[in-house]
Amino acid sequence: MAKPKRKGEMEIPNHIMADLCSRFVINSDGNEQHPIRIFYITEHAHWHYIDFYCNEQAELPKCNHKALTKYIFSYLPSLSHFLPKFDAMYQEWTVYKRSIPSYGGILLSPDYKHVLMVQGYTSKTSWGFPKGKVESEESGIECAVREVYEETGIDVEKQIHDAQYLDHWFSEQFTRLYIIPGIQTDSAIQPKLRKEIREYKWMPVEALPTHKNDPITKQSIGIEPNNFFKVIPFVRWVKTS
Repeated sequence: MAKPKRKGEMEIPNHIMADLCSRFVINSDGNEQHPIRIFYITEHAHWHYIDFYCNEQAELPKCNHKALTKYIFSYLPSLSHFLPKFDAMYQEWTVYKRSIPSYGGILLSPDYKHVLMVQGYTSKTSWGFPKGKVESEESGIECAVREVYEETGIDVEKQIHDAQYLDHWFSEQFTRLYIIPGIQTDSAIQPKLRKEIREYKWMPVEALPTHKNDPITKQSIGIEPNNFFKVIPFVRWVKTS
């Protein structure tokens, strides 16, 4: 399964490719081998490659998900026949992925005066609520519990209620956030996934913006209001509840 190197092309050592492919692709469920579903599998392979290889071996090529996936397709004979239409397939997957619903939680202190905000690892400015995309055969509330736990280390399974939530459409993507009050602000916060969350803070509810030019956020906590652009649709309810 060795992939021949072409001039100017990135090269990942065969033993690393063998590990990634056997760990994530070759031994995956047969139902996951659909050419579109395979991109989800290679997404996990990409995270593993960056976290456990690139961070330890600086000489390795750092590539994005698309580049590594194409490399995997060319490495594995079982996938190489998809290469002529790879770009179109990848574009189809990215469009589909954007349409997948996201679920998460708005974690509020017992007095409703503070809310837990998180900042994604790849983001240097934007803040949001812990949330993520629903997985196959997973309910919305199960997704919310999982995402909150993965991003904060807080288990909200016993506090979450399926009738207490807010919905919003961001373009073509549906987002549902469950209202989860009663979380102590001194709760231990420990994200469970590597390089998932850059920072987290309990912020005053009154400091959150209700529109992109709201001056209260900059005045109160020194952060520009447009750094909360995906929070704004939910803030009005949080402030008036």
